[in-house]
Amino acid sequence: MTKNEEMKKLIEYETRKQTVSFWGEEYTIQPVLSKTKLGDGLQLIYVGTTDQRPHFWLIRIDSHTDVLNDDFNIYEIVDILEEEFGRHPYRYVDKEDFYKNDDLVEQYGTYEEYDSACNYPAVWWGEGHWGVVENLMLSSRARLFV
Repeated sequence: MTKNEEMKKLIEYETRKQTVSFWGEEYTIQPVLSKTKLGDGLQLIYVGTTDQRPHFWLIRIDSHTDVLNDDFNIYEIVDILEEEFGRHPYRYVDKEDFYKNDDLVEQYGTYEEYDSACNYPAVWWGEGHWGVVENLMLSSRARLFV
């Protein structure tokens, strides 16, 4: 099996619907994968935001990138995710307050459009976390999912 075939199997596994426990509550989530592939794309990483836990995003990056290194630029990844999935408006108001806010009405037009922009997978980046799911040049966990 080639590395790209292994990555495909890994992505199928990681993007499945799954039930997770978060602070004592159970949630059904389904991580999304960015279409962007950086470098050789043989490393799959996750990015999560503080305000949208337990949801997270996946992106393929170069296998030589060390995401724990001080020079790793998470904001480059966040920009890619926001470009693809949208940027959360960074504040949430109910329908009544939405129509009292001329700036929001001008930007979104309707409450439904605004409410849609607030939903995952739109990215609400204030703080967050990231890490390696798998680096196919270092290991072969993906073979477990064939």
